[in-house]
Amino acid sequence: MKNSPFLKAVLLLGTALYTHLASAQLLAFNRAEKTDSNLIHTKNLLAAARDTRNHSVRDPLILAHFTKNYTDVSRLQWYIVDNGVLAKFNKDKIAYNVAYDTDGYWKRTIKYYSEAIIPADLKHKIGKRFADFHIIRAWEIATPKTEQSVYLVQAQKGDQVNELRISRGQTTVIRKIKLIGNLTP
Repeated sequence: MKNSPFLKAVLLLGTALYTHLASAQLLAFNRAEKTDSNLIHTKNLLAAARDTRNHSVRDPLILAHFTKNYTDVSRLQWYIVDNGVLAKFNKDKIAYNVAYDTDGYWKRTIKYYSEAIIPADLKHKIGKRFADFHIIRAWEIATPKTEQSVYLVQAQKGDQVNELRISRGQTTVIRKIKLIGNLTP
């Protein structure tokens, strides 16, 4: 578990939270070993994925996953990144980053919740222990290797910001930051 890709991603995201650069492009998961059947899939997705005329993705594996899981999206943009393809879009006022590896397999989905749209169940989980804190923002991270999403949350009380990790019913303080000023956008 010490060197698990999931733990590495959570640690990297915590760093991004601290520097206010929470971009899915900064996160990287170690690529899983591929089987021979997976190698049949397009070897160089980066060269073939983007149609530069309309910025769409043509990879059938990505398209099948994306169209099955994400409908009625707005502001969809595709990006080719070092370790695959990234889709950024909005759905129901929530910003999404969905990452695929270079072979077209889904790696993770990150949902960004601004202060105004924090889910009630997440507020309830945090409110038990941090009732006097104000939730600034949250990220929900889902990966193929986890059964439940993990939440990273920034909660503020006066000049203190706690960065929290909520996973499997447990809330952990990742970092405490003393502010000069306010983080609220």
